[in-house]
Amino acid sequence: MKITFTDFDEKYLNDLARIHRISFKDHFNARLGDAYAKAFIRWFGTDKEYNNIFFCAVDAESGELIGYMCGALDGYAAKMNKDLFGTIVLSFLLRPWLVFDKRFFELFTPKIRSLLGKKEYSKFSEFEENLPQPVFSVTAFALEPKFREAGFGIFLLEKLFDEFFRRAKEKNAGTIRATIRSFNKEIFNYYKLKKWEAAPFTEKDKTICFYKRMNG
Repeated sequence: MKITFTDFDEKYLNDLARIHRISFKDHFNARLGDAYAKAFIRWFGTDKEYNNIFFCAVDAESGELIGYMCGALDGYAAKMNKDLFGTIVLSFLLRPWLVFDKRFFELFTPKIRSLLGKKEYSKFSEFEENLPQPVFSVTAFALEPKFREAGFGIFLLEKLFDEFFRRAKEKNAGTIRATIRSFNKEIFNYYKLKKWEAAPFTEKDKTICFYKRMNG
């Protein structure tokens, strides 16, 4: 398999939204529907204010979408949540039962914080101050299930990160941040294996941040 990387292209949007929702099926955001998933992906693929990074991995021979990865300069969340707020509200209006999901407030609390100009996860601020600046966040990535299930998952994930690091270096990133949910043991073990540095956390924390220094 020969992989090529392309910037955002609307022709992949339906497949991008599909694999996004599959990969994040255990996250509350995935329950907001295709409209939100497409708006989220399109925002990262088109907005430039926070040096957004977005690329698709494509099979060079067949042109088939393999996966994607996206991220941006720290601070992007306020603009993204503001730009997508209408889509989020509409998603809830179409699915009012979601407000009874126990994860509802877990989703909205950090989004409201960002709209107020505060960091979504302020508890990590002090730790990040001692890291090389600026900090770029890996916000999301996903792989087409059939490639992951065929045993290519780790190989393809490595390719995605290599490309993200390359693009981040072009934007003079000092540190890369990856935020995960504590229940995702597979990706937790991946970051530990690849020697990403974890911010201090406890067993009660539902969010864990890992960091990779670009000069180390």
